[in-house]
Amino acid sequence: FPSPRLVRLQHTSEGHKKHLLRELYYNPTPLPNPIRDKNRRKVHLYTHQRNEELLMPFFIIQHAPMFDSAILIDYLSDDDTLKIIQDYAPNSWNIVRSTTNRTFDARKCDDQVIAWEKKNSKDWALALTTTELLIHPNFRIDLWRYQEDIKKGPQIMVISSFAIVGNDTMPLQHYTSLPKQRHVSLKKKSLHYDRFIHFDILDKYRYSPGRHGIVNLYGTTLSKNKIPVYEGGFIMKFFWTPWPEQLQRKMQVGRTIPSSDIKERRGMQHVRRARNGKDFIEREREGYLSAPLQDFCDDMDNAYINYGNIFTKEYGEICEV
Repeated sequence: FPSPRLVRLQHTSEGHKKHLLRELYYNPTPLPNPIRDKNRRKVHLYTHQRNEELLMPFFIIQHAPMFDSAILIDYLSDDDTLKIIQDYAPNSWNIVRSTTNRTFDARKCDDQVIAWEKKNSKDWALALTTTELLIHPNFRIDLWRYQEDIKKGPQIMVISSFAIVGNDTMPLQHYTSLPKQRHVSLKKKSLHYDRFIHFDILDKYRYSPGRHGIVNLYGTTLSKNKIPVYEGGFIMKFFWTPWPEQLQRKMQVGRTIPSSDIKERRGMQHVRRARNGKDFIEREREGYLSAPLQDFCDDMDNAYINYGNIFTKEYGEICEV
């Protein structure tokens, strides 16, 4: 008090310990509280992971206040990923085992995500990877207001994504907010990594492989230009940062992609990194860092100033330093 915070309470034989995970932007709650409105469409998060002990704490810290529940499809993680989820995630976050064990098949992964989304098809659904952090100061309340405006479904919107590449000059702090530490991106949207927030669409549409697009039952991909853009928030895709911490992750991802995906040229960026190793990955990263960059704190292009405003609304104190 008076600032809202996300904290982890740890009960030990010696008493209670509080660990500050994230300070939150203060939004006065409307009365009556819409979060308790029985007619509100709940907001569900879906993700999948294998050995994401580096990024999972940041993923949980960012999204814990933003969703009513989460499904985490696990591909037989054998590091500390599952323990981190059990220790830090809310009780409404549930780990489920992948039906393909540790083998990552893009289409079968999407099928699993869709199968879980269908269990709550009348609610909002958003599927993200562990590298993707949604930036929004009051996500559920905003979707509730949006729901009040549209009244009926189905509904689908695009959430814009930006590839985050740094700045990595300061040491990484674990178990705290990642966007506060790394907020330099390519100076353009990463259209390939846009994601879709939706409800009540799964009887007519499904994802294209990797959830990079939406296709109808006839296999025709919907043009993104015809899908409304959700202007209330955006996604920070932690593509080449934190570094060098992400190096080992980059090298391991391609090792579980099946030959069927490789044959269809899916996930080839991951396969190339796994095959070619550290030097190849370092050169690839340098190529990204040589491109035009922008900082969400202070030098956003005019076309993206709205996203800069969203970021500074929640993280403005770091931009003033």
